[in-house]
Amino acid sequence: MSVLVIEDDRALRALLEAILRRNGISTRTVARGDDALSAILEGVHDAIILDLLLPGLSGVELLQVLRERQPHLLSRVIVITAVSAATLQSFEFGHLIWKLIRKPFEIDDLVATVLGCVACHAAGMSQDPAEFSRWFEKRSAPLNASTGVIAVVSDHALHLRADFGYAAGAATSAFPVPIDRNYPICAAFRLRKPVWIASLTLESAEYPLLLSIWTANGSQAIAALPLVHERQVLGTIGWSFEQPQAFKAAQRDALSQTASECLAILEHDSDAGRIVRSHS
Repeated sequence: MSVLVIEDDRALRALLEAILRRNGISTRTVARGDDALSAILEGVHDAIILDLLLPGLSGVELLQVLRERQPHLLSRVIVITAVSAATLQSFEFGHLIWKLIRKPFEIDDLVATVLGCVACHAAGMSQDPAEFSRWFEKRSAPLNASTGVIAVVSDHALHLRADFGYAAGAATSAFPVPIDRNYPICAAFRLRKPVWIASLTLESAEYPLLLSIWTANGSQAIAALPLVHERQVLGTIGWSFEQPQAFKAAQRDALSQTASECLAILEHDSDAGRIVRSHS
């Protein structure tokens, strides 16, 4: 994961670099717009944080060059700016970039935005299930989950989009799953809230049914979280664990962060599809 920070304010540039590195993200910083152009065109950065007011080339001029030469890189750009709302009314790149954030901003909001952008582009913005699954497995490694599934809704059923930890074809054979079933991933979807099953060794009258892929591999705990975008539930992300889990706040936060990154990928795919269809 790599982020390019283009910001002429030395203090803010150093702050952004420190915060991103603290979150495990490799960071490169540039102070001038003209120096940033070659770095952007290398195409190696998963996200680009761009100030609009820069010496050399302005942020808008950089975006214009990208639109002409490598427009696919625009979706990696996160603009941070202190320009007035009136000035931004004529900003023509809002639907092409990842997000525009006004200064002053909340650090947590910026970090979440960057992580979502990085997650999406590190996974290649691809509809390829194998590629998405590789990202999912890598991102879930610190969570100590033994298996995982990502499913999206279509025709009143959850359809598998990515998985890890299962024998070849095992997860695929378990889907699609009607959303009215009393499975944890279906309940998370319908109720729009996480389902935490700390131990499967205890009887659970609430969720007596489990997917065969979770019972077959000896799962001892399950977490299922809805993927909600603008009040619309796009699907569910779920993990199973080989041992019972306490699901304390820190672990829930880590699982929720991965769910947010997954949602960013699905959301961006959906938005990109709408843009393509609107221009076709």
